[in-house]
Order: sequence, then structure tokens, then C-alpha cells
Amino acid sequence: METTLLELKQISDVQEACTKFGKLLGLDGPVPQDVLYAAIEDEDYARNLLLCRRNSVMLTNLLMQPAGVTATATAANGNYSNLQLIGKAAKALLDWSKTGFSTVDERTYERRLAACHRCDQLEAPPDKLLYKISLGKKEDKRTCKSCGCVVSRKARLTSDSCPLEDPANPGFNRWGEAR
Repeated sequence: METTLLELKQISDVQEACTKFGKLLGLDGPVPQDVLYAAIEDEDYARNLLLCRRNSVMLTNLLMQPAGVTATATAANGNYSNLQLIGKAAKALLDWSKTGFSTVDERTYERRLAACHRCDQLEAPPDKLLYKISLGKKEDKRTCKSCGCVVSRKARLTSDSCPLEDPANPGFNRWGEAR
């Protein structure tokens, strides 16, 4: 991916770079200039575009909000935008794929989930599109204010961990796992 972005940076004609990036993403035409600039500036945004290029709904959401990627940090209250959530989901999926889509054993899952259920960061899911399209009716939909993840899913992944340090046990996260 860096080579492709490097090539895009070296093209002097912005429209040509937009056209080439659009082709790379499988679009019928060029990407808007702000998308190109955001992808060059923010490698996470570029990676998310590439990861979502075969999912038209997610790709469209990413293409519609490029400016939010470059300048917005996660709010202290955990109020993630749809774009940020899509990016986090794409990264989590990629990391999970690197483990062969493995999951933790049932005992570890229950321990992690119990820690989440005791945590002050647990909340009902925000009214965001991503939560509405990705969750089954019977699934526990509560999320973590700190990371935006659905805890019943996050706790199951071997590739994931709680992002918060345990205040009573420095060096460990709130799941009781080494950081």
C-alpha cells in the first residue's frame, strides 16, 4: 500500500492521481480530491479504504467523510463517528484474520465479559448505523465508551484486548491481562 500511495504522491497531476486511486478502489471514476489528500495524509484512512473496497456500503461511508478522518481525534466521551467506527471495525477484522479468526476459550470469554459488565464504561449502543446493521436481535448490544466496541464480540477475539489499564493493577488491562 505504501508504494501505491507513494506513487500517488509523485503524480504531479492531481486529477490523474484521483483517477488512479479511484481505479485502485474499484470505482467507476476518480475519487474526490479531499479523499485523495486524506488518504495520503492518513495511512489508517487509506488502509480502511483499501480494506473496504469490496464492500460498497462501507466504502461509500468512508468516501463521504474524508475530512473527519484527518482532523478528528476520538472524543474523550467515546463519541465515535460512523467513519471512526468503520475504521476500527476494519482494523479489528484485519487483526483477527491474522490469527486465523481464532476465538478465546469459553472460560476466558466469560472472565472478559464479566469484567466488561462491571466496568463503568459499559453503555447501551449509541444510535449509529454500524451498530444497527451489524447486530443480531438476541445479541448483547452494549458497547464500551472507551473503544466503541460491542463488548460481547470484542471479548471473544484472541486478537483484541481491553484498552483501559486496571487502576488497581498497573501493567494489566481491565480484563486482567498484561498490557
